[in-house]
Amino acid sequence: MDDVPAEIWYHIASYLPEKMLHDLLAVNRPFFYVAMRIRYRVLKLSIGDKSMVEKVEKFKQYSLFNYVKMVKLTVRSRGDWKDPADGLRISRFTSMLDAIKQIYCLDELQVGAKVRGGDLVAPDETLLAFIRSLWETVAGSNLRSLHLISNASGWNLIPHEHNFPALRSFSLTLIGYGVPTYQSSSNLNKLNHFPVLDEFHFALEKEYTRGPDLESLPTFVLRQSSSLKSLTLIFPEESMDGLGTAHYLLTRCLSDNMAFLHLRKLDVRAGIFMYNLMEDLQLFQNLLSRCQNTLEELTLRDIVTMGRSADELSILKNMFHKLQRLTTSTIHSRLTKQLAELFKIGLVVETLQSLNIYWPSSLRPHFVDMERALEDQLKTHSYVHLKLQNIGLYFGGSPASLVTMQLLANAIPSIKSFWG
Repeated sequence: MDDVPAEIWYHIASYLPEKMLHDLLAVNRPFFYVAMRIRYRVLKLSIGDKSMVEKVEKFKQYSLFNYVKMVKLTVRSRGDWKDPADGLRISRFTSMLDAIKQIYCLDELQVGAKVRGGDLVAPDETLLAFIRSLWETVAGSNLRSLHLISNASGWNLIPHEHNFPALRSFSLTLIGYGVPTYQSSSNLNKLNHFPVLDEFHFALEKEYTRGPDLESLPTFVLRQSSSLKSLTLIFPEESMDGLGTAHYLLTRCLSDNMAFLHLRKLDVRAGIFMYNLMEDLQLFQNLLSRCQNTLEELTLRDIVTMGRSADELSILKNMFHKLQRLTTSTIHSRLTKQLAELFKIGLVVETLQSLNIYWPSSLRPHFVDMERALEDQLKTHSYVHLKLQNIGLYFGGSPASLVTMQLLANAIPSIKSFWG
């Protein structure tokens, strides 16, 4: 064992079930520490967990905080927030903060509420006070990943006026129908610049009756655009408050002001508005021209609208110098035509190795006919010039049939995998 680095044993042991990890504790001292790092890597704390204080005390007593790298703070139900003056709940908040302070090297922090009946619990003043104390506790630390999940009031949870010098990944997900309870939607404008942030994920997953003020979102993206390597912007399929809102925000987030010097992954999904963005060829071309030498992964809806003419194909060829993975979804059932157009893109983008196409469940009545048409096309066409190594076709989340996969393998000899 002395000849094998501990990190390799750690990686191998991370695939073991709990029972085998427990057995590993008794092998010898090195394997004991490997198993302890895995068993106690994630600390889950919930305000609604009556045994949480005892759990924290147990971690203190046995020095288990030394192994914690990730903390998940969650809410389980509205009952957790009923009485802001509840002494028991205050003690749980205090116990949570005490636990965070005990962790020597915290890498990842998740803060959010669990979904109950399609909605999320709105933070109250007691929780907000706790969250502010939480940011003060972890500010200036080596925290590398921060994930916030909430309803519209979640904008109150955003850390502002605190320094996170090591933060590399920031994810903000707003779920469910919600109305902001407090006037703090401009918090993003107060955010300090995160000097090494390279991944930003923003998702607004359902329509809002009166949603948060998203005007500050492009400002935040602008501040981080010079360091970002991965950018994800997801807006709902449903209509938002005001037609064109999603398209307007995307246009601003992807404007000429953004640097995107190191962007490798771009994922932009905005329901029906994504089609409008793809129609804006000039915006699309300007965006990709700034990251053509770095972009390796691209996820867009209806990218097939970009490959219909020789001029557009020429634009695509000039824009993508390093693109390896392309993912797209479409609401149209003319599969054979779409696939032919995507294969054209695969021919002109010589670096492309992986292609994924998704059709939504709303097209389920057409799936059988679509796949039959595809099989007929593959029997009569060959795409030997394509260099694709991975291809994924998903019908409502399910992969293509084995017959279709075999025909794809015959038509595209370079394919090695059917899950891109």
